[in-house]
Amino acid sequence: MNNNMCNEDIKITGLNHITFSVEDINKSIEFYKIVLDAKLLAKGDKLAYFDIAGIWVALNLEENIPGENREKTYTHIAFSMTESDQDKLIEKLKQHGIKYELGRPRNTREGKSLYIRDYDGHLIELHSKTRTDRLKYYLDERPDIKVFNE
Repeated sequence: MNNNMCNEDIKITGLNHITFSVEDINKSIEFYKIVLDAKLLAKGDKLAYFDIAGIWVALNLEENIPGENREKTYTHIAFSMTESDQDKLIEKLKQHGIKYELGRPRNTREGKSLYIRDYDGHLIELHSKTRTDRLKYYLDERPDIKVFNE
């Protein structure tokens, strides 16, 4: 790498968008609308764009790519949601027959999580605490984890 160009000259300015490959665009659109109250911004034969809490989430149709291997990974996207709203969402998921998993047992300071897989196996987490909350917990109670300045 050229030493004349330091990291201070190049900055990431924010999250642009998140894209998921899906096998059925219409079924996936309904899932994201039901589960995440996603606002549909654009739809084509092979794409859909949503606004989810100000984040641009895109779905792209990729037929004949099985999603079963995605279900073997913890790779995921997490959105913020209060614990009381998680409880309300659980009731909504039950009404629509959508499977979910509760987060692993953890210290209450780490927050509560609800996990849902979309129809293509992408893992979505709804988490009740912030990054700052988590780092403060680590600083206060987890000497096994080194925390750096935020």
